[in-house]
Amino acid sequence: MSEPVREVNHYDKGKRLYEAIDARGEIDTVDDMPVKMFTGSIIEVYKNVRPKLSMSDYGRLFRGLKQTGSITLLQKGARNTNTIMALHHPPTPEQWQAYERSPLTRKLASGNLSSELADLRKEVETLRTRLNQVVQLNGLQDAGEQETPTQT
Repeated sequence: MSEPVREVNHYDKGKRLYEAIDARGEIDTVDDMPVKMFTGSIIEVYKNVRPKLSMSDYGRLFRGLKQTGSITLLQKGARNTNTIMALHHPPTPEQWQAYERSPLTRKLASGNLSSELADLRKEVETLRTRLNQVVQLNGLQDAGEQETPTQT
């Protein structure tokens, strides 16, 4: 008997990541307003979050933090360039749930994917058939207009 599928709690991971970034952030002044900023190696922070975060979640967690309004990325880091981001607030469960439900983030089971692909193929074939009918009908109308003598 196979093991039950364990629900992955990306909200908890995203919140822990935000807290780790926030712990390294410092208050800075931008346009005379205090703003908590993070400057440094984000991958270093990511690797030190405990319990450990999987590298396969990296993109999803950062997209989630951006989509929930928790962070604003001001400069993307690279080998010799620091990441700079403004820290706004930890994500809430409701914000994360809205992010996870977005059609751009939901995962499809392989059975659903093949079913959706089959449905899309049928829809494309139906549209092709209708388009061909319209083209043929327009062709007949054009031919009929050419055969009709004009009265003067």
